[in-house]
Amino acid sequence: MESPYNREYIFCLGWNRTGTRTFDQCLRLFNIKSAHWPGVKHLCAAWAEKNWSRFKHFVVTSPFDAFSDAPWCFPEVYRHLDDFFPNAKFVLTIRDEDKWISSYKNLYERHVENHSNLTEIPLISNTEEYGWIHPIIFEGCRIITGNEKIYKRIFNKHNDEVISHFQHRPEKLLVIDWEKNGSSWDTLAAFLEKDIPEQNFPWVKDKRKIYE
Repeated sequence: MESPYNREYIFCLGWNRTGTRTFDQCLRLFNIKSAHWPGVKHLCAAWAEKNWSRFKHFVVTSPFDAFSDAPWCFPEVYRHLDDFFPNAKFVLTIRDEDKWISSYKNLYERHVENHSNLTEIPLISNTEEYGWIHPIIFEGCRIITGNEKIYKRIFNKHNDEVISHFQHRPEKLLVIDWEKNGSSWDTLAAFLEKDIPEQNFPWVKDKRKIYE
């Protein structure tokens, strides 16, 4: 029986609001078992505690072959996924930083403000909200307004670090900007070695508020 660690998992490393839901829908049309935002309630605290084995356990015990959005886009996660799963492929969805910060702010600012009293890392089994993790990722900044430069710098730093990590293994990483050159099946299908689906490209523009 094949070891679960040798399966060809697919991880989307792009930050929230870079087209991760579009990525998820694409994979489903490739008949890949894809999950958008899986594990966020269980793995945010694990990330803060640098308990990487919980990520590994979550992947091999889940019914999915592909994972996207938080917490898979958090800093350092990609390094450990790359170590754990040698046959995995990675997709980095990127976006213009100004468009990203505007979209990210619209989605999360109200949510984070409503949980401004969360100052401690919740127990892993009780991580129902994750606004508390913003200050850990974004240099102590819980609120985006007024801190846009910091958020954009961390956003770009993550993208640069992912690209640098895989720079000598181009077959492992696809960098894609849906708004510039990704609005077709060709690039993603070629990278994943899949036939192009008959369906139209699944643009997803989700304007819902978090936990709405």
